[in-house]
Amino acid sequence: MHRIAQRLAGAYTITATATDDEGVALTLTDPVTAVVTDGAGTVVDVAADPSAAAGVLSLDIAYDEIPLLDTYTVVWTAPEGTWRTSFELVGGFLCEIADIRAEPLIRDGGTITTADLRKARTKAEEHIERLAMCAFVPRGARQTLIVDCEPFGALTKLTLENVTVRRVYSVTIDGVALTAPELAALTVYSYGTIVRESGWPDDSVVQVHYEHGADEAPGAILEGCSRLAARYALKNQLGGRRTLESTDMGTMRVTYGTRAGETGDADLDAAIADFGHRMPVVG
Repeated sequence: MHRIAQRLAGAYTITATATDDEGVALTLTDPVTAVVTDGAGTVVDVAADPSAAAGVLSLDIAYDEIPLLDTYTVVWTAPEGTWRTSFELVGGFLCEIADIRAEPLIRDGGTITTADLRKARTKAEEHIERLAMCAFVPRGARQTLIVDCEPFGALTKLTLENVTVRRVYSVTIDGVALTAPELAALTVYSYGTIVRESGWPDDSVVQVHYEHGADEAPGAILEGCSRLAARYALKNQLGGRRTLESTDMGTMRVTYGTRAGETGDADLDAAIADFGHRMPVVG
């Protein structure tokens, strides 16, 4: 899923290409509409006249219309068909596109597209944070929990799957949202526990939308993400079975992660072990 850095002013420009079943761009006729929904499926914006020039759909969304870190979906509709675009609003990246392009492994003068580098960066970020079991920049998450009070009686604590919890945006219990005072009364611990002194109703379905992650990633993680993204971008160019690349700088071997899940980059693996929240294996 395409990731977009959160803005504090201005607007986000979301684009899509309207194509037929064979991938051929279409010329659209009016009316063209765009409906934006958040991760819960709630409509946050409706545009009656998005740009649709030469089959390229474009929509500007004001920064304050999607102020929370979350996944969003745009559904574009025209007489010729319907198209869907999804993106994730994040608090930052673990490396910049320019950093990846400057890596010696793929220093190529721009033959790898920016779109492919973005995909490689997202893949690298997901790999690093999965191994570290934490986010190194602010991210949004939604989680559904089923309350089972047995055999403890009243249950006041719920535990989220992510650590470094920064803020709880909203909580619903069986579809009913907590009020602002009820939300403010929750005690939220950074390690992922939410305490409600009045208790969570037994057998209820609790849905939590929250923000988690560090303010800023350690330098070793930033540098390692750039290297890992470069490897992924090069792998896409070489194909999955090739491990060598020859350039005017010489011949370079491309390494990949092991079955145990490491990245294959010793310095990055050490940084993940140092700064992550992965629990030790016992036994």
